[in-house]
Amino acid sequence: MPILARKNRKKKAKSPARPIRPEPERAEPSPSKSSAAKRERVRAATQPPQRLHEVFGIVTLAAALLLGPSLFTVQAGDGQLMGPFGQAVGRVLNTLLGFGGYLLILALLLAALRIFAGGLGGEGEAASRRALWRERLGLVLLALSATSLLHLIGRPQRVAGASLGGLLGEAAAEALCAVTSALGAWIVTLAGLALALVLTTRFSWARSGLAVLRLARALGRGLAGVAARSRQHL
Repeated sequence: MPILARKNRKKKAKSPARPIRPEPERAEPSPSKSSAAKRERVRAATQPPQRLHEVFGIVTLAAALLLGPSLFTVQAGDGQLMGPFGQAVGRVLNTLLGFGGYLLILALLLAALRIFAGGLGGEGEAASRRALWRERLGLVLLALSATSLLHLIGRPQRVAGASLGGLLGEAAAEALCAVTSALGAWIVTLAGLALALVLTTRFSWARSGLAVLRLARALGRGLAGVAARSRQHL
């Protein structure tokens, strides 16, 4: 027994120690992939379901179809086409906005089409927020400028007891006339309309001006060529 114990001790002493293998490092996800995944999760969590989009679209479209005939019949007739409710709504809309109420109806129609088409998605959350705030500011400026211009065009004429621009346009236009005179009110109103067009759409006055200049040059060259040919024939 002592001899076997000695042999076992010798074997244990001779057997080399097994090397400790390092554990493989786990690959960490790249920051670009992780940020993209976070954006996708945020977008999926914040985006309303498709059924809710359809509900909003139907309600918006119904409001536009109700307001349009109500306002038109109040301005052109007795306002009884849409019943007492439509008559009351049409009178309120005519008193506040006048013919500018049709801009509200057009905005509701475009909003309904945009909701049905799913136009609220497709961009990053921050970019879409910036675009929405820019559009809202442009719509407010458009309402003020358009109603003021309608009042300036039609004053002192009134339709169904209200100004062509309603109370909003009358107040804004008269305030501008008191501060900057009638000519200044026209200039400020037209400038507001131009700025509102830029804010609410992708329209660019600079690009449009360059396009008009190019078209004028092309027309001038064409007319000059026609004139030169006619002289040669003569």
